[in-house]
Amino acid sequence: MELANATSSIRPRDTNVGSGAVSEVFSALEGLVVQANATRQNLDQLAPFEIADARTHAYDVHIRAAALIETGVDFRYVINVRDKCEPLSSGLISEILQAADEFCSIEDLNAAGAAVRTAADAGIHSVSGSVHPARLVAIGLAKLRWNVGFSFIADVKMLGDDLKWGVDQVESASLEDLQDQVAKLAERHARREAVLFRANASGGDAWIDATAAKILEVSDLSLNEALALIRDDDDHHISLSSSDVGGAFAGLYWDNGVLKAWINDGVQDWSFQDSSLSLNVEGIPQTVIGSLPGKRLGQLVEHRFIPAQSVITKVAQTGDWIDLELVTAQTPIAVGDNDRLAY
Repeated sequence: MELANATSSIRPRDTNVGSGAVSEVFSALEGLVVQANATRQNLDQLAPFEIADARTHAYDVHIRAAALIETGVDFRYVINVRDKCEPLSSGLISEILQAADEFCSIEDLNAAGAAVRTAADAGIHSVSGSVHPARLVAIGLAKLRWNVGFSFIADVKMLGDDLKWGVDQVESASLEDLQDQVAKLAERHARREAVLFRANASGGDAWIDATAAKILEVSDLSLNEALALIRDDDDHHISLSSSDVGGAFAGLYWDNGVLKAWINDGVQDWSFQDSSLSLNVEGIPQTVIGSLPGKRLGQLVEHRFIPAQSVITKVAQTGDWIDLELVTAQTPIAVGDNDRLAY
């Protein structure tokens, strides 16, 4: 089994805008920010507009201007770059300027900022025990293009799925929901920190599971080449071609510090995603299916990509199909980043 033209066949996952288009949109936004700064008037309370730092700009981009008065509250204008119904045009400049003017007209910005910070701080501090905990790095009030009022914003610096530090953005119309979302990010960060420390203790700074390692083995891609193609939360499709697999697709992605794989093959009636193997089991007795939890996959089926030693932990059946939840072996990997513990 071989990967056909592995490097050239890798493409972004199916979304409204591909990664190349996102870069193009991002460049256009940078130009709009320059124009907005050149034409702004009577906005002395705000620093110049800029694109807010974030882990990824693949979905929403925040146009940011820090308040120069003692509020600590950012102005944000949120643009959905995946939405084809939200074209980038010169009209955005006037919308950004109008929203900034509305922001500066808020009567008690200090009180609004204090409320946002209190909610976000409560979310951050709801989780204890981290050596390097997640941090609140900015708060703000945001105008979404199609919304009338402002929503609340919190920027959290934390470990991502690839265990790199970055900024995750939370946006909500409710302070209670904002606090809950920030708390979930803090919990996620703490779990990822524990994964990172286990990898460090094993001589690495991340993990790869056995199925992803098998995909790399047959692809002729090195680990470094694969990592160069994968970005946090960006799933890449790799086209497989052989007489055994037919028109299968496979992908590699980060999941809480572990490089994982998914595989989809409609020809041979199986698919694998999120550690779950779906199989057509027509003809297999129910007594066999019911006895699978706790057994190794190799006791049921031999699979080219999924190790026989994988342990079946749960079985769900729908008609002739079963979903097997699997635990697969993981190996520490060194991805060459020295700043993962940087705070």
